[in-house]
Amino acid sequence: MRLYAGRWRSIADAMADIQIEPFDRARHQRGSFCCGEPSLAYFLHTLVTQYDKRRLGKTFMAVRPGETTVLGYYTLASSALAFAHLPTAAAKRLPKHPLPVVLLDRKSTRLNSSHIT
Repeated sequence: MRLYAGRWRSIADAMADIQIEPFDRARHQRGSFCCGEPSLAYFLHTLVTQYDKRRLGKTFMAVRPGETTVLGYYTLASSALAFAHLPTAAAKRLPKHPLPVVLLDRKSTRLNSSHIT
């Protein structure tokens, strides 16, 4: 149990040095971001601005306070589940139209950010 509690304490300590901010094209330095997954890096380098402009999703950046280098990011997007795809028990209590949901669409951390766990 002590090791488990220590693990959570180390995560909390690491996260204390990171703040989450809404994507800002002018502020966040994305060019050197590398996470080991080409499609996630491509999204951040190339597509995130278009997603933001077209309101297809809302992307948030993990940065150290006072710095602009992106350590990680995640994107939230709205969607809906078709009523026909809901479990029967859940569907009984809901109106018969698509159920709105929020998707955690993309998430990634920088490869060389060893303090992010």
